[in-house]
Amino acid sequence: MESAARLERIWGDQLQSYQFMVAEIPPGLEDLARSGDPVPLGAAEPGDRGRPPVITVYRRPVESAARGLVAVEELVHDVVVEQLAAHMNLEPEAVDPGYGRYRPLQ
Repeated sequence: MESAARLERIWGDQLQSYQFMVAEIPPGLEDLARSGDPVPLGAAEPGDRGRPPVITVYRRPVESAARGLVAVEELVHDVVVEQLAAHMNLEPEAVDPGYGRYRPLQ
């Protein structure tokens, strides 16, 4: 994943313990849609018992959220940064100082 490679240049070997994945949709998407809750763009799972922490990006929700307003690759990167930041108990800007620079003004 290009985003992981970008972050590895900043964080070096600290990211070697993470596994990065892409899934089509988040689990329970139908229930989320029915409830009106926001659809997550990614998730972070802690590691345990020899299993590494996993950062997952949900492809379809990211593509939908990008809607041509932001490059999908940049939104993917921001999602990865957000998930890593949450897992590391840091602000996203501490994980990557360039976080959010490609998102349109809200």
